[in-house]
Amino acid sequence: LTTKAYIYAGQYEGYSGVYFNSDATCTLATDDYNTIHINRIWDEATRGIRRALIPRMNSRVQIDPETGRIKPSTIADWDAAAKREVEVLLKEGEISDFRFTLDPNQDVIATGKVEVSLAITPQGIAKEIEATIGFTNPAQA
Repeated sequence: LTTKAYIYAGQYEGYSGVYFNSDATCTLATDDYNTIHINRIWDEATRGIRRALIPRMNSRVQIDPETGRIKPSTIADWDAAAKREVEVLLKEGEISDFRFTLDPNQDVIATGKVEVSLAITPQGIAKEIEATIGFTNPAQA
């Protein structure tokens, strides 16, 4: 059932209570959103980026008059705001790492749009533990 992404409750010998076997979301195993915990991290990161960038909506984006590129000071400001929000997930151990990117070569004057990218490296989850157990004979060492 687990390999088919079904969620069911069960017990572990020696432990009281009932536990879910997984947190699958009925998507392909290769999908970025295949588990509940990954979706939760995505949601938290999205809310953080939104909190960081909403105050910049309908604001001026400084453009270098020589190149037409977004000024480094604007990129640094947006970058710092985004990192303040997402670093909370890093400090709490929810994620392993992240990368926020704002490409300076966007034509904000023509499009009125600034595109950013957030790449998150999640923490791993021990869904299975495999142990090798054996005997040793000190006399044969």
